[in-house]
Amino acid sequence: MTNLLDSVLTDPQYYLWSDSKISGPSKVDGGLSEAFSFKGHSSYCFVLCSFAISKNLRLVILCFSSSDVGNRFGLGFAPADVSTDQTLEGILYKIPTGPDAFFLTEWSKVPIKHFMTHGNLLMKGSPRPTNNAETNSKLVRIIERFSCNIEIVNCLSVPLRNRNRWYSNSENNTFLSMEVLPLHREMFFASDQTNLKVMISYEIISTDLNLVIGLKLGPGGKSFAAAFVRFPVVTGKKKLEKLMDENQWKIHDYKTISKPSEGMQLIAIRNIRAEICMTDEERSVLKIRVFAV
Repeated sequence: MTNLLDSVLTDPQYYLWSDSKISGPSKVDGGLSEAFSFKGHSSYCFVLCSFAISKNLRLVILCFSSSDVGNRFGLGFAPADVSTDQTLEGILYKIPTGPDAFFLTEWSKVPIKHFMTHGNLLMKGSPRPTNNAETNSKLVRIIERFSCNIEIVNCLSVPLRNRNRWYSNSENNTFLSMEVLPLHREMFFASDQTNLKVMISYEIISTDLNLVIGLKLGPGGKSFAAAFVRFPVVTGKKKLEKLMDENQWKIHDYKTISKPSEGMQLIAIRNIRAEICMTDEERSVLKIRVFAV
């Protein structure tokens, strides 16, 4: 668990099944990461835990790992007077997904990444279904006016790989995944108080192509651009400005520049396609799906 707040996460509370054991610290200081270990039965492990963020709010994490069927995972924010017990477990399986709560009721054998918000708090959780299941969580405070979740879905049979080619004008962002495996999804978050500018590039393995994505959010509105380009690709502020400059664009199937109100955009090159769309809500979501035909 990584705590990027200025304050300390304290008062850990646990609800474990009778044959489960736990080891870990009694607090997570601001700006630090701590590891917690849970040991269960030979074929499964269940843990429900919570941490005090403030006198009125707790952070809740649920992880149920089974070697036979996969993982169930959940995270959210709860009032401070809610007990971490069997009653809370039952409630979590029933509540609908919302901005401040997400609980996977079905079993999953693929990596899951999810972002939750509560006021100016952001939490990212990402369990990894393996023989020794891992759950990574990160809690940060967001005060920025403009923010965006970037979701990349890879429907190809080859990975998408980022060779550290990305640019963001904001220091408040989560780590960009360096690889999106076939038939997997990854998410990236960024925000800024005055305006947000992001440019990322993913190499399509076994081809000479990169998928380049750019976005701008600011007082003047929201826009995004996408293009298939050949190696090499350079990212940076000047390259982003060029990518987002409509005056430098000609009409081609392999690139587009658009706004949320214009709906889904499709770009194509050879037999590879990418669908891109952005929501126009306060905390925008940019969705990219890459596939072949």
